[in-house]
Amino acid sequence: MQRFAPAWPNGHLKALTVSCLLVLIVFPSYARFTPSLTSAQAEAEYAYYGRVPTLLYPNMTFGSLHLIGNHDDTKVRVYSLPDRTLLAGFTVNPMERQVVQLPNGSFFKVVNDKPVTAMLIGGSWENTTIDMPGASTFHPSVDGGYVGKDFIFTTVEVFTEELNVPERVYALEDADVKVLDANGSTVKGFKLEANQAESFLLRSFDVYRVTSTGYIMVQTFNAGNGFGSILYYPAVEGGFIGTKFYGATHLGKHTRHERFYTFMAAEDSKVAVFDLDDARKAGDVTVSARNVTYIATKEFEYSNLGFESDKPMTMMFQSRDGKLSILAAGDPTVEGGVAYAGLKAGQTGYFRVPDLRAEGYIFAYQETVLDVDDVRLRVPADGYVTLTSGLHKITADQNVLIEVIQLTTQSNGQLNFAASIPSVQSMSLTYPDLRLKPLTAEELPLTYIAAGVAVAVILVVSAVALRRRARPG
Repeated sequence: MQRFAPAWPNGHLKALTVSCLLVLIVFPSYARFTPSLTSAQAEAEYAYYGRVPTLLYPNMTFGSLHLIGNHDDTKVRVYSLPDRTLLAGFTVNPMERQVVQLPNGSFFKVVNDKPVTAMLIGGSWENTTIDMPGASTFHPSVDGGYVGKDFIFTTVEVFTEELNVPERVYALEDADVKVLDANGSTVKGFKLEANQAESFLLRSFDVYRVTSTGYIMVQTFNAGNGFGSILYYPAVEGGFIGTKFYGATHLGKHTRHERFYTFMAAEDSKVAVFDLDDARKAGDVTVSARNVTYIATKEFEYSNLGFESDKPMTMMFQSRDGKLSILAAGDPTVEGGVAYAGLKAGQTGYFRVPDLRAEGYIFAYQETVLDVDDVRLRVPADGYVTLTSGLHKITADQNVLIEVIQLTTQSNGQLNFAASIPSVQSMSLTYPDLRLKPLTAEELPLTYIAAGVAVAVILVVSAVALRRRARPG
């Protein structure tokens, strides 16, 4: 594994700040752009974007891009933004990893001629003598989408405990699954029926491959008492807007902290929640149109869940948020993290940026017309728009990538983060040959379901009231 620590272009961050201030004179407070770029789009077919958090614990000055080959002879280039200075270039083959170090606060673009696994990692994990909790992210397959039969990724579970088994496989179809290490040896194998899940532990910071005979999704999730991390859930249909989702949850009986699922939709919706471990229904959540509906993860005492909505929606896991945690349990802690989502050309979606110490970015691969909260913006190729805290309605005429960063309050900067980055092009992927089976309809007692709905409604009303009181005037 080779590490690149390129010298950053002089004056990069200063120039970026000036360009943002000039645009803010004209546009609303949430809109910032990078300057138009004179060079043409890179020749590669797949593009990945992001920003490294500005403050990293413990006094770290950089984050790391872990770039892992999924296909033979993949040509990879890493650029700084907005000037598109080449920082690193190399070729990778399957299971080969290169690491590029990037300064705090820097923007970057990765382009390559075949899909790679791109993970943005940083914070305390750069100092592996410190035991800290693992990451929460979904891993794209070798073809770039979150649904697939072949996945390659690096593990990041520096801190482990009996209740925190971070690696998860969700079977969308009946599947024989194998987990292979970098030498090609099988370290684990299991069979799953559709709508079943398997949890397991792997060695930290090694590269692994998960293969399956049927369609699956692969997630890394920190479920113990340690810090959580914000996370957007990819939809089974492709991208991040859909009606069916799978994923892990924090076990409420093992932690005193409040964490939440948040649901966002254009129409009033009902979401059925299923316990995949016991094959039974866990409850229902009523989602209010054009708003954020919250429900505490403590309402569901299960490890692996399935979510099915009667209307398209987006879904986010919110670790301790400060504002929400105070509302629910008097807890001021912000756990934060780095999360990715995106939109396919022509889609409209609702995306939330957390309330405290958070900012979001919409990245455009080619010139794109964005409607953000009904304000039309034209973004140049390789440009971005900045989103402030709150719920945002976003429409794009081209595929775009969304990154959300929330800094923790528990240390001098972001404690740790690890997020797999999807390519902009992957937002267009669908799975026409996927044969889904219905989730079970067995229900829990009605009193339990009603209690879950009541908590969600109370939190929605309280959150709206807080937001209104916070508005000036």
